[in-house]
Amino acid sequence: MIRAARLEDVPAISSIYNYYVKTSSASFSVEEETPEKRIHWFLEQKKRKMPVLVAVSKVDGQVCGYAFAAPFRDRPAYSTTVEVSIGFAKQFTGQGLGRPLLQQLSELCKSHYRLMLALVASDNEGSLRFFQSCGFRKVGVMTGAVHKFDRYLDLAIFELDLTGGKLSS
Repeated sequence: MIRAARLEDVPAISSIYNYYVKTSSASFSVEEETPEKRIHWFLEQKKRKMPVLVAVSKVDGQVCGYAFAAPFRDRPAYSTTVEVSIGFAKQFTGQGLGRPLLQQLSELCKSHYRLMLALVASDNEGSLRFFQSCGFRKVGVMTGAVHKFDRYLDLAIFELDLTGGKLSS
């Protein structure tokens, strides 16, 4: 089941997020976030009217994963562009939950935004394939832009046209 995240979901979102901070380049953070910081983030998302969704187990109500859109940049010229983040608890990865979660997030964003971006580290092959399979188009690579675990990684930039048509300038 996919639904809007609630304040009581924040500890589970934080736990999932912090797992990736510690173990992979899926998160570009290098330090785990405190529960207080994640609550502040969640309240800011709500204030900005930015969607945060969770996938919840029908069996026990456990938060399996999350997806959210965030402003790409704070400058007004970027106001129609959002960046997506998606993550799942380790035991729920690879079970086909990502696509419906991302599709619902994209639907929510269509009425307010023109472009959705996904930024993916070059060693994250699963995410690279996932975003391409969901209709995102790779539009660039920033060489060595990510430094994590004492190494530099390239950063792939993917975009999804939320207008349903061809992006034009």
